[in-house]
Amino acid sequence: MDLNEINILNNVRRVCSGSLRQASASRVSTKYRKEEFVGRGSFGEAWRVTHLGNGAEYIMKSLHIRGISEADMKRGRNEIKALKKCNNENIVKYFEDSFEDKQFLIVMEFCGDGDLAKAIEEQKTHGELFPAAEVYIWCKQLVAGLQYF
Repeated sequence: MDLNEINILNNVRRVCSGSLRQASASRVSTKYRKEEFVGRGSFGEAWRVTHLGNGAEYIMKSLHIRGISEADMKRGRNEIKALKKCNNENIVKYFEDSFEDKQFLIVMEFCGDGDLAKAIEEQKTHGELFPAAEVYIWCKQLVAGLQYF
């Protein structure tokens, strides 16, 4: 376990035990400007953000811990651990994370063309099938990403 993971776990313990102290490390939220809301999930939301130092675009996921179970918090920590270990062109890249204001913040690669779910939804509106060659490429990428694990 590296120092960053230890800091996250210690902060979660402090929040869960009632302490309102926040992380003393550099706040991820102050390094980025929110540009566009991307979506909402069961435990949080995602924003397209711009790094204030270099102007690069990323996605910042926030996973709220208010009112969620210890098992769900563990899933959030596990997601961060798994993302840190991934280094594959077919898996969205992790950049950094922080625990601030009772939420995990995870900064990840911005995929400007969207994801497969978005492509499928857009294609449904056109009422057309994807070309077989395109589906083949996606299947190959999915298998390569799964094979990584």
